[in-house]
Amino acid sequence: MKHFLWLAAFILVLFATAVFFAPRTQAEDKKQTATGNVTSTVVGKSILQPEICKYKNGARAAYTFSFDDGYKEHFTIAAPLLEKYGFRGTFFIVIKQIGMPEGKPDALVYKWLDWEQIKGLHDRGHEIANHTITHQRLPYISPEAQEVEVNEPLRIIKEKFGFDMLTFCYPGNSYNKESIALVMKRHIASRLQCQAYGDVKFTTELANQRIDNLIKDGGDNVGMIHAILPGTGYQPFNDVSIFEKHLEYVKSLGNKIWVDTFANVSKYKLNRDACKLAVKEADATSCTVVIEQNKTQPIFADMPLTIRIPAIAGAEGMSFSAKQGDKVLPVTKHDDDFFVDVALNNVPVQFGLVQSSH
Repeated sequence: MKHFLWLAAFILVLFATAVFFAPRTQAEDKKQTATGNVTSTVVGKSILQPEICKYKNGARAAYTFSFDDGYKEHFTIAAPLLEKYGFRGTFFIVIKQIGMPEGKPDALVYKWLDWEQIKGLHDRGHEIANHTITHQRLPYISPEAQEVEVNEPLRIIKEKFGFDMLTFCYPGNSYNKESIALVMKRHIASRLQCQAYGDVKFTTELANQRIDNLIKDGGDNVGMIHAILPGTGYQPFNDVSIFEKHLEYVKSLGNKIWVDTFANVSKYKLNRDACKLAVKEADATSCTVVIEQNKTQPIFADMPLTIRIPAIAGAEGMSFSAKQGDKVLPVTKHDDDFFVDVALNNVPVQFGLVQSSH
């Protein structure tokens, strides 16, 4: 019995040694890296470690300023303020209110956007988005009426201006699984979360704190704004300076937060979640990658993905280059990391370090 136990132990050691020192197969060399949507399929190693950024330009968070119902002052006040700080917003319009007066029977207190102003907002880079025909809460009307409220605005805007409305806002922020399913048949995103702006207790400090928290959490959200000036509509600011000071603060945060339209933020997130970065070739100071796309998910060719190459130790005196096919790509640098916007066109991208000439 004693000799049997010694023999069994000896065989076990031989087996373990054989497994441990066996040559690795090609399949075993393919692995998921710890940086997210990146797959390495190469033997060579590089000090370059590219990865897809969560948000455009490598921002830590993303935000949209959205404006509900189509107040005229969205055109005269809100849009110029956004543009002053380099931002673009999303304007959710109600079709039947376009160009119509509103207010008390004996005095018109405010008016809605007209068709020319809507076209002007679109032409200046803002998003015009769907807020139904008559602003009815979808869960409380018939399925047939919901179809009209959701889909008819798409036809009207397409016929009048030639562009598509891509995103949707639920009147009264009221929705259920049936209304969401209906909306998502013909929109790329709908506003399911938002942060309300305005009203008597609203302050610049409160708005700024929300943005700080969003950056800390590394997420995205949408600001919901109605009236701008006191006495003109629902939940206005006590003073327009509250909003402007907030915009100034957001601008001061620089690359920490990406501010864009709801459609653009949604496109980036959809592209990001449908793609993986495959490293195909690599040596010590260069690598070639391809963005592989999930064929079952929509891809928006007009929204590139930002690739981050983390800070490279010991690369002082070297410059970084990026090229997609024959096209040299612009490279930005912040916090010692490199960032490159890459088109989703199935063309490989070459990243490399070269010795600087100066």
